[in-house]
Amino acid sequence: MKHLLAALALLGLLLSATLHFSTFVGLDLIDAFPGAWLLHVALFVVMIPAYYLPRANPSPLGKRPSAPAPNRLLSFFVVLSALLFFYLLVNFGLTGYLLRHGSAHRETDGTYSLRNHGSFVRVLSERDFHRYNAYEARLFSGHWMFFYSMAATMFIASVTDRSRPRETT
Repeated sequence: MKHLLAALALLGLLLSATLHFSTFVGLDLIDAFPGAWLLHVALFVVMIPAYYLPRANPSPLGKRPSAPAPNRLLSFFVVLSALLFFYLLVNFGLTGYLLRHGSAHRETDGTYSLRNHGSFVRVLSERDFHRYNAYEARLFSGHWMFFYSMAATMFIASVTDRSRPRETT
């Protein structure tokens, strides 16, 4: 089961990174693929089991866990997760600034508007609508990348820990 959840976390990381970096080249993948928002929900499918994973595998009473064996894949994901955390902070600040006036909405008559907490701000062109949509996708996907990376790291750590031979005393 851990292998499947690790694979799902890696897939979520790949999809969220694809969505995220597409926003820098002017693509609005959210408008083309509205189902991409399911990455937000799918995050809970991997994060909840990853959170409870250490509790499911407690160390034996009275025994201290030995130092983990060096693992390049695990080390890579630990570093990646740390970098993505710092990127999340920068991305949150910069994208929050870009969205400070509100978010894009498609009106029922086919026009586009900028709204801030439900209040009309101004009419948007179609190009601006897609730009603001991409900013919003960038904001969310920056978080998704970090959390999918963390889930993958926890599952990889669990799998590599289980594959190590146990010391007997």
